[in-house]
Order: sequence, then structure tokens, then C-alpha cells
Amino acid sequence: MAVWLPSSGPTQEKVMHRLMLALGISILLAPPLLADGTLTGTIQGTITSSDGEALPGTSVTLGSEQGSHDTRTDAQGQYRFGLLAPGPYTVTAELEGLGMAEAELRVGTGQRRTVDLTLRLATAGETIQVVSEVPLVNKYDVSTTTSMAAEVTETLAFASRSWQSVLTSMPGVYQNARSQYWYDHRAGVNGQSWQDLGGFIDGVDTSFSRLGGSSQLFLPSTVISEVRIEGSGYTAEYGRVTGGIANAMVKSGTNRFHGDFRYIPQSQKWRAEYDAVPLPRNDEIQNSYETALGGPMARDKAWFFVSYSEDTENVLAATGDQTPVDSSNQGEVALAKLNFQPGSSHSFYVMGINAPHTFRSLSNPNRFDVFSVPHQEVDQELAMANWNWTVSSNMFLETRAAAHRAVFDRSQLVTRTADPNASPDDTAGNVGAYWDLNSGFRRLAIASPLGTGQRYYPRNQANSAFSLFAGVHELKFGADWQVVNWETLNNVPDRYQGRNFDANAPGGFEVPVRKRVYLPSAGLIETESTAIALFVQDRLSWGDHWSMTVGLRVEDQEQKNDIGDVAASSTDLAPRLAAVYDASGNGRLLFKGTVGRYYHHIAQEVVNDEFTRKPNGVNAYNEFGWNSATGLYDIFRRTQIPALDTLITDINPYYKDEVTLGVEWQFSDLWAFKARGIFWDHDDLMWPNDQFAPDGSVFRLVANYPEGQREYQGLQLELNRSFRNNWVVRSNYTLGRSEGNLCCRNDDDNPFLEGKTVVDPVSGIPLTAINYFGRTGDDREHVLNLSASRTFQLGNHSLNLGGFFWFRSGEWWGRTESTTLRHPSGSSIRSTTRPEPRDANQMPDLMSLNMTLGWHFPLGSVLEGSLRVEAANLTNEQESIRISTSSGRITPVPTSYQVTREYRFVAGIRF
Repeated sequence: MAVWLPSSGPTQEKVMHRLMLALGISILLAPPLLADGTLTGTIQGTITSSDGEALPGTSVTLGSEQGSHDTRTDAQGQYRFGLLAPGPYTVTAELEGLGMAEAELRVGTGQRRTVDLTLRLATAGETIQVVSEVPLVNKYDVSTTTSMAAEVTETLAFASRSWQSVLTSMPGVYQNARSQYWYDHRAGVNGQSWQDLGGFIDGVDTSFSRLGGSSQLFLPSTVISEVRIEGSGYTAEYGRVTGGIANAMVKSGTNRFHGDFRYIPQSQKWRAEYDAVPLPRNDEIQNSYETALGGPMARDKAWFFVSYSEDTENVLAATGDQTPVDSSNQGEVALAKLNFQPGSSHSFYVMGINAPHTFRSLSNPNRFDVFSVPHQEVDQELAMANWNWTVSSNMFLETRAAAHRAVFDRSQLVTRTADPNASPDDTAGNVGAYWDLNSGFRRLAIASPLGTGQRYYPRNQANSAFSLFAGVHELKFGADWQVVNWETLNNVPDRYQGRNFDANAPGGFEVPVRKRVYLPSAGLIETESTAIALFVQDRLSWGDHWSMTVGLRVEDQEQKNDIGDVAASSTDLAPRLAAVYDASGNGRLLFKGTVGRYYHHIAQEVVNDEFTRKPNGVNAYNEFGWNSATGLYDIFRRTQIPALDTLITDINPYYKDEVTLGVEWQFSDLWAFKARGIFWDHDDLMWPNDQFAPDGSVFRLVANYPEGQREYQGLQLELNRSFRNNWVVRSNYTLGRSEGNLCCRNDDDNPFLEGKTVVDPVSGIPLTAINYFGRTGDDREHVLNLSASRTFQLGNHSLNLGGFFWFRSGEWWGRTESTTLRHPSGSSIRSTTRPEPRDANQMPDLMSLNMTLGWHFPLGSVLEGSLRVEAANLTNEQESIRISTSSGRITPVPTSYQVTREYRFVAGIRF
């Protein structure tokens, strides 16, 4: 919704009073309220005559789907409309005797757009209307920003119908193997991991608080007005992540009643069979529905938008023994959004989302049998409120508060019963989990290391941002706040470990090794993370050519463990600088550069895994060794309990230093080309691992390692055609190289410098450092996306044809092996070493072609019907996407291969 400028300005005294009041409210709101960045945009410009003279007093009208609003130009011929919701707008200028000029444009999330219009003298009886084109490139977008509006996304097909799949079409974005089976919700960008990309809904952080990154809310594309990603070079308004910001904006009601109903039938038979893993597929129809309704409650004053959907991903997976399992994400989402604009200076909106989801996760092919498959239900709720205030013609205040709740319930998909007559340490006599140390396969009980139980993630957040336009300056001040909790209740079964599983052998293995009996959890274990940030930013513009953005962000974070001790705290300064040179002075040829520092929030998993003091079901157990004489695991080895005296070290969040340089050129009215070079490196990388003390005792260390390193060099190219005359083209290519170490969560996969006193006798290098530097699993050397759609009008019918092709280089990998590090005293640490470079091998390159064909036809005078066919992965590419790095072999399950072709049908009614 728009908040427009009053036609006459207040007195200086009133302006100062409003300024002090706005600043006071901003300060008061910041501590108790967060959502990064500003959602609303600005349209400004100058109205001139044909000879270049400014035209004060010109009537300027801003038109949108929520009505029109008026203002007049000031003494310099300038006007401004602030606090604009993302969407399409029309700017019209009119002055008696000089005719009319207008321009149509779209304002993206947080964008500032300049629309200059020229009026020329009319002769007697003549009406002059000049239609102006607004540049497709924008000198105020300093980051590598890409967005896709609903009118484009609705013409294309993606791997799923959730908004996260749209990100796949954007520059530098890739999906790893796990992400493909989870609604594409774990996207990485520009050589960084999915944990480094924040996921937002309407500017509210909905990222996975345990690990950071990705959005857990799977909203259907029907309710989304815009999907936007800022991958590099973003300003001081954003923080807590290093990889970028992905944001989905929800539609709002308008002055016109409108509704949308879609029915999407799917079937396993409509998805192609896996060539390497032929599994039986049933022909049962899986029904999905998407509905939406919006309109005015009071025309030009209040609007509503509501939606309900039920959907399924229609994915068939299998266990390691090739038992078929439906692993589809199945979700239902209810959404309501109310917008209010009682006057010319204020606007409000509230939104609520209730999203209970059920999905069966088989993303880990090491889950060998159906008993080891976890069934996980995820219930989520999001409530948010937004208030915008136009203090004066040059001052704007935007505030936002939100509460997000996510509950993860884990249970076994299938359970088994123990035989009371069998030995309790044989497979028939217990319901424990069996983990094969050779193959890595997990069997007979839930494979999740957390067992069954519950995880509860409440997140409260708020922000306040104040903007002041003064001469060549656009000053912005902001405060962010959020508190994220993690409550967990784990019930881990007894865990048996050995080599070469054999259900009929004593102990369940050819070589039984150990048994761990996990101690019960002390109840719900809670940790807490608090983040507070302040930022100040100045965007300076002078002349027709130069603009610069200077910002400073101060981020403070504190992590508390389960007994309230501060496990980590940090206060960091993140400066940002961007400069833009408009070579032609008309906004069509822009040279851009950015430099900045970006800090990542310390993942809660680090605190939960390393600094909890109470038994949480996972961190406390008794370990027993195998006794071949008795045929039991009855040789007591040790008791593992949380160490109350474990040293809490001074750990720091890792950060990224980044430089980008690029050019943006609109070489015709409808076509634009962009090129950007991106260079970054990560420092203060952190690893939790085990180390030897001088006396040989083993202690746990969580620390930042100066030896850690990660860097990226990339070149992004885009060539896009605006969505005009019923067709659109979007294309981008990224050439990149990401190399270094992976870090910052736990040591399960990346035990860099663990037990570092044990060195290679030849090179003198620690065994857990050899081959740990190289091209990472997040590196995709080539990322190409091509999409286009065309609508053909056939009377009052229309046909739409859309295509989306993508190509990704394969993932790099190197062989790993389980290694026992031994101290001269005799103590040992089980770890992982790399006998070959981490990038010694590469998975096959991946590609996919998605196509759509739609028919729209009238149903009476009001309704429009539609029939549409979507083909995801039309060419049925099935390259391998996952490999066991210990054996170098592919586990023959569907999750080891690219998702097969699927046909979807969409029948819709719209008014």
C-alpha cells in the first residue's frame, strides 16, 4: 500500500516536533520489537518542461491497485511518494497548458526508483500525453539483486510449486542433494552454503534457527507477489548472514475483488521411474489445492487477502534395502493479511500464517531399512504487524514486529517389537539402532542422531527504521532485535556399533565393537540466542552521475546454554560502502562497486552440542565394549556426561569480507544487460573438535582457527527482457570458484585440525589438515539459467508457453576415511582424514528442462478458466547427486540421483 505526501507541508515547528516524536518512537520500538531491512520503496522525481525548466506546483498522481493518491511538486519541481509496498504503479503528472505525462513501473522490495517526467506546451484544443519508459536498471540497487514478480513465475514451471523453487532461476543459486528432496528450501548462492542464505517472508526472518539459513515456511506460489534475492553487496540494513537474503512478499488485497482457485492432481505414475532404482509406483491420485481471495473492506482504506492450500511434492524414495517409501513433503497453509490506510500519513497491516506440515525425510541414503526412517511433523505459525508513518514530506518511519513458532515432532515411520526370549544384545532382542562403521548404514531403529522427540523453535523479532531525505542525502537509522530459543526433548535408543552388519550374528555384526546406552533427558532442554543490531546509512547523490551509499552496522549477539550461562557473546562492526556512476546521466548505463564486511550469527547447534550442561538425551551415555566370551556388550568402557567445568572459550562469529565490481546497461527500451565480478573470503572460521592435552587426556575445544580459510571469485552475467507485450526473457550465467574449508557447525563431517598434535611423519602436517583445503561441496563452477514465456491472444482466449532450463556443474568431492588418532600415552580420538584432496573428484554435471503449456478461456462475463500442464525435468535427466565419500560408491536409492521427470496438471478458476 502507498503512503503519499501531503499536498502542503507542515510548519518548521511541526516538522521538528514530528521528527523528535518519530525518533523517540523508533528508539522505543527497537528494544522490544525485528525484521531486517525495509520492505517499502520510494518513487521520486522531477517534473520539467521541454526546455528543462523545473515545474513547481505540478499535480502528480500515483496510481496503484489500492487506489490513487496526489501531491504537488515543490519549488524545485520535485515530488516524492514514500512507504510503497512492492508492486506495479503508474505516475502521472499534469499541469494546465502543458498536457500530461505518465510512466508505468514496478517497485521492488525496499527499492528507490526515480521517475522524471517532461511536459510540453499544448496548442489550443490539443491534449498532449507523453508515455515515459522507466529504466530497467536502477542506480539505487547496489547489491546483486534479482527479483521475479508473480506475473512471470506463474508462466514457468519449477521443481515444486513452493516459492523456494523460484530461487533456482536466479544468478549463482544452486540446490544440493538434500535440498532437492525438501522443496528446494536449502538454496546456496555464490559459493556459500545454504546456512549462509537468510530466508524471509514479508521481511520477517523465518530461517532455520538450529543451523541458520533457509526458510522453513513453504508457501505456494499462488500467494506470492514477488521473490527477491540479494546475493552480494547488500547494504547495512541486513545482517546476521554472510551469503545473502532471499525474501518472498505475500500478496495484498486491492480495490477489486479477486479470487483464485487451483486444483493440482499428481501421481507417482506421472513421475518417471528411476533408471538405476526401479521401484513399484502406484497410480493413486494425490490432490493438491491452492485458493486465494482478496478485495476491499473499505475502498481506498482497507483490504483483505486470505488463502488456503494443501499440497504434496509427490516424491517416492527408498531405504538402502530399496523399500519404497513416500517421502513427499505434504503441507497445508492458511493465511490472512489485512491492510489498513486510514489517512494520508499512516498505513498498517497484520498477517497471520498457520502452516502445519508433515514430511518423511529420506534425504540420508544411509538409512538402510524402513525401521530407520524418521517420520517428522512440522507445525509452524507466523504472526506479524507493520506500521508505516509519513512524518513529513522528507521523513518516513517503518516499524515491524513478528513472532514465529516452529515445532518439529520426530517419530519412527515403522517400529518393531523385541523378542523377550532373545539375548538383549542380539538384534532380535532389542529395539536399538545399529550403525555399521564400515558402510555407514544405519538400521533397525530411527536413524536420526537425536532419536524420537520434539524440537521447539520460538523466534520473536522486530525492527524500526527511520528515513530522512535532506538535500543530496538519504539518511536511514535502524534498530533490529530478536530472541530465538531452542527447546529440545530427545529419546535416543541404545546404539550398537560394529563392522559389517549381520542380523544373525551375535552382537549384530561380524565384528561387534561397542554399545551406547543413552541416559534420559533432564526434560525440555532450552538454549537461547539474542541478537541486537543498530545501523546508520547515508545515500548521497550529486549531479546526474554519482551516488554513494555509506553504512555502518553494529551487531551484538549472545548465546546462553541450558543453565543460563553465556556460552558466546560478540559485538562487531560491519562497515559497508557502495558507489554508482551513471555514465549517461539518464540511468541507462551504470557502473557499480561495493565493499563490505558481513557477520554470521553463531548457529544454535554449536551451543546445544557443545555447551549444554544437563543430560539432553544425546550428550550423556554409558559405553560398553563387546565381550566375545559372554556374547554381550558388558565390558564397561566409560560414562559420558555433560562436563559442568568445561571451559567456555571466547569464540567469535565468522565473517565475510567482500568486493564487487560491475556494469548495468539498458541498451534498448525492453532489454538490459548486467555483469558483476564478486570476490569474497571468510575469516574467523570455527570448529568444535577433540584435542589432546600434553598429558594425553582428551578435551573438547570450540575455537576460531586462523588456519581456516574460504574464498570465492565469480563473474555473474544477466540478459533480461522486460515483461511487455505478453512475453519475457530472463537469462543469467555465473562462473565461480569456491575453495577452502567448511566450518562452523560441528565436527561430524569436517574435523579440521582435530587432534592436531598427531602429525604426518613425512610432512609434519597434522593428519586432520592434509587435503582439507580445496574446492568445496558448495562450489559450482558453471551455473546457467534460461527462462522465457510467451502468451498468444486468440480472441478472448489465450495460450501461454513457458520454458525454464538450468545447468549446474557437478559437486566436488574427495575420499574420506575413519581414522583413530593415538597419543603416545595411549589415549585416542576417533576422527576423519582425507587420503586424497577434497576436490579430487567431481560428480556429473546436472541439467533440467521445465516446460509449461496453459490455456485461458472465459467462463461467462466474470470468471476465467485455465488448464495447464507442467513438466518438471522434461528431459528426465537422472545424474547422480550424492556419493559415499568413504567408499566412493553411490548408494542405490532415489535420493542419490537427480529427481525424475514429473507431469503436473493445474485446473483453475479466477475472477
